[in-house]
Amino acid sequence: MFSNHFQRNNTHDRIHQNLRRTNITAYHRDRSCEHCYPPDLILSENFNTFWNWFSSEFPANTYTRYTQQYLEELAYVEGDDIWLTLIDLIFSIRYAYTPTLDFEALQQELWNVYNITQGFRLDPYFEAYQYSKTLYITPQDSKESSEGSLPVEPEFDIYTEDLNLQLLFQQPVNIAQPNQQDFTNLQNAITALTQALRNTNQALTNNTNAVNNPPRREGRVAELPYFYGGNQDPVA
Repeated sequence: MFSNHFQRNNTHDRIHQNLRRTNITAYHRDRSCEHCYPPDLILSENFNTFWNWFSSEFPANTYTRYTQQYLEELAYVEGDDIWLTLIDLIFSIRYAYTPTLDFEALQQELWNVYNITQGFRLDPYFEAYQYSKTLYITPQDSKESSEGSLPVEPEFDIYTEDLNLQLLFQQPVNIAQPNQQDFTNLQNAITALTQALRNTNQALTNNTNAVNNPPRREGRVAELPYFYGGNQDPVA
């Protein structure tokens, strides 16, 4: 998603250079362009808190009036509209390079901090980072609600886990001993197998000899005429 964002930024900036205009919204729109959508000069206190935190944690360079607008919209949107507003907020900002977090993780981190700081009215560095970084505060109406998530299984530790090794030594393992009848049956089976192999080998030898030394046969090349006497020519 960030690759598309950077491509749009580059296309928009080239149009700026070619037209040599400050505002090119009639030709191409990019809501992260501070020249086309300059931010309000008077910034709210919570936006200042947001920007100080966001630009410190992520490679954010500039913002626009849309960034300010989307941050305010988070106060009243509900359900899936929260995630759409977060997407708009993230893409209304210009970045020096792609953030190390994947987009979904960045989206979730922003929403978590927004909730913990009461809409960035509190300092994130005093409030947000006292919570576990794996804590997810998803909207109640969202399809990704935490109520439907699976509980996290505790990690297995071989040094503290009870492996119940004592059960291996409670009862001796009984191994059945073979009897004389088993040996007799085995010897009979080996004898029968040896005889079968001997017969098979002899049959193979006979077939090989037959192929290598086929019998010679004599045949007539042409039918000989018979002499019956009378007017027949003996020589012919």
